[in-house]
Amino acid sequence: MSNNSLQGEITHGLRNCTRLVSIKLDLNKLDHEIPHWLGDLSRIKVMSLGKNNFTGIIPPSLGNLSVLQEMNLNDNQLSGSIPENFGRLSKLEVLSLQVNHLSGNIPRTVFNLSSLVQIGLEKNELNGTLPSDIGNGLPKIKYLILALNHLTGRIPASIANATTMYSIDLSGNNFTGIVPPEIGTLCPNYLLLNGNQLMASSVQDWEFITLLTNCTRLRGVTLQNNIFGGVLPNSLTNLSENLQLLDLGFNEISYKIPVGIGNFHKLLKLRLSGNRFTGLIPDDIGRLKMLQFLALENNLLSGMMPSSLGNLTQLQQLSVDNNNLEGPLPASLGNLQRLVRATFSNNVLSGPLPGEIFSLSSLSFILDLSGNQFSSSLPSEVSGLTKLTYLYMHSNNLAGALPDALGSCQSLMELRMDGNSFNSTIPVSISKMRGLALLNLTKNSLTGAIPEELGLMKGLNELYLAHNNLSLQIPETFESMTSLYRLDISFNHLDGQVPEHGVFSNLTGFLFVGNDRLCGEYGEGGQISPYGDVYSFGILLLEIFTGKAPTHDMFSEGLTLHKYAEMAYPELLMDIVDPLLPSVENSWEEMNHVMSAVTRLALVCSRRRRTDRLCMRDVVAEMHTITASYVAEINKVVSD
Repeated sequence: MSNNSLQGEITHGLRNCTRLVSIKLDLNKLDHEIPHWLGDLSRIKVMSLGKNNFTGIIPPSLGNLSVLQEMNLNDNQLSGSIPENFGRLSKLEVLSLQVNHLSGNIPRTVFNLSSLVQIGLEKNELNGTLPSDIGNGLPKIKYLILALNHLTGRIPASIANATTMYSIDLSGNNFTGIVPPEIGTLCPNYLLLNGNQLMASSVQDWEFITLLTNCTRLRGVTLQNNIFGGVLPNSLTNLSENLQLLDLGFNEISYKIPVGIGNFHKLLKLRLSGNRFTGLIPDDIGRLKMLQFLALENNLLSGMMPSSLGNLTQLQQLSVDNNNLEGPLPASLGNLQRLVRATFSNNVLSGPLPGEIFSLSSLSFILDLSGNQFSSSLPSEVSGLTKLTYLYMHSNNLAGALPDALGSCQSLMELRMDGNSFNSTIPVSISKMRGLALLNLTKNSLTGAIPEELGLMKGLNELYLAHNNLSLQIPETFESMTSLYRLDISFNHLDGQVPEHGVFSNLTGFLFVGNDRLCGEYGEGGQISPYGDVYSFGILLLEIFTGKAPTHDMFSEGLTLHKYAEMAYPELLMDIVDPLLPSVENSWEEMNHVMSAVTRLALVCSRRRRTDRLCMRDVVAEMHTITASYVAEINKVVSD
């Protein structure tokens, strides 16, 4: 009766079915507690109650089912401990209790059930350690799945005595110490140890990898999110040629990526990110012809990216950001016709952008080229990114015109081109990106008027055009941009009246400073007010003293520049000061005094409610007072 949308509790009528051999009620919507009388059905061999909504404890009476071979109680809401008397289930082959809320220690008796083939206890709240002789009592075990619990201690070396093992999954626990080399003498399909506190620092600590080279059926090894360190043994490249998954990410492994990493012709996923790898990306990495996922980000890799990367024609994700890579992007990357995600940010990559990478119509998630030294103009081939969601090219040396071809990228949600030297007008075609939520063109040399058509982008949440050479008026069409909550058009050459209606009736989050010919009497509710100028002045003060613009990447999910400063004031104020700001001849005590006074003023000026802000006359008076106090303090120090 599996998968029949049955609801409620298990019917009491089954209690009389004393000759019942199998009960399969999985994949329904049954709830309440599992009835204790099921333990009286002494002929039951198979009990499948998984993927329901059962609550309460596992009835200890189930330990009376002496001929039971399969117990599947997985994917419910069961709590409490695993009954001790389950050690009496001498015929049990499959124990599936995963995805519940079970707690306490795993009964030692369970690991002495010599008939067990599969133990599934993952995604519970089990704790304690594994018995030192765990492998001695499980002569038939093939699947030992204990992931995502709270297990502690060392991995017992005796686990190597379970020679029939196909898959070991101890991931997502708190195991410590080294991986016992004896594990390498097993020959599992999968060895999954990620998400623990396992370590290695010497060649001997990596011996389990060397011993695993004798296992020809090995398909996957995951060691990520541990504290493995030292140098990878060269024997790693002698692991099974059938290997499909190798994940060593987010550890403390150093030195070079071993030569021979290209030996794994069937490898689908390789992650080495978040370590301390140095040197070049090996050229033979291009031999991994079946690779779909390659992550090398957050290391210390240097040199040029090998053109052999273009041989990885099955690749869907490529991440090399946050390294020290230099030189141009290989044009051969244009061969990666299945690439969905590519991130190259925060390296020292330079030269012109190859048009080939912008011709990859398969890119649908992100292309991140930010934080490099790319020069030249933006290739017109950018029009090929019709499925892309995020395009980040900020903080480079790009120049020339923003091409009309950008308008073809109609799936974009975020476009960042800030921190370059683009010197054209803003192309009207950008308005065709009707799904765009964030547009940042700050710190370029853009000229001309802000296109009125941008006001038709009803889904735009954030628009940053500050620090350009834009002129003429703010388009009236902006008033109807109902989703816009951040607008920064500071430091341009805009003139005329700031719109007063629509989204401009509440100017919180809108910045206009540095436009000398812009009429600055603006406020909330369409009422003429100077409080908008006061707000902008307060934000400008915070930006100067913290060194962070309100558009900084860290300000998201409700955190603003104002909140950032407010949380630090007054005790932690010096922790957020721009380190380049204090003068070497001034003491930190003097600086702290000034910072405290200025920050207090800035926070008052940038309060959310305009009526809570000072008027500009009082702001000027307060600034004079702060200046006078600082000068007096300096004179006192000099005279002393």
